[in-house]
Amino acid sequence: MNRYIGRALRKLREDHGLSQQHLADKMHTARTTISSIEMDVCQPTLGHLWAMEEVLGLPHGELTRLSYPEAERLPRESRRRGRPKLTRDR
Repeated sequence: MNRYIGRALRKLREDHGLSQQHLADKMHTARTTISSIEMDVCQPTLGHLWAMEEVLGLPHGELTRLSYPEAERLPRESRRRGRPKLTRDR
């Protein structure tokens, strides 16, 4: 997990006009959990990541993508969904 995920979460939460408590309530978790994630004291579980993305209206994986410094981020278009297709040599 990336160390900038807390910074990305805080920016997105504030951009959406949500308090830590409001986000926590919508995720059915404690405000201290949100605070700890934003301060990078703890890493979010996959369940927390998915719940945060749902509340913020993001596709799954977007919060992690945004947590990387902009110079290191993959563009949205290059992300593939699902399993890679297998090719057979004939």
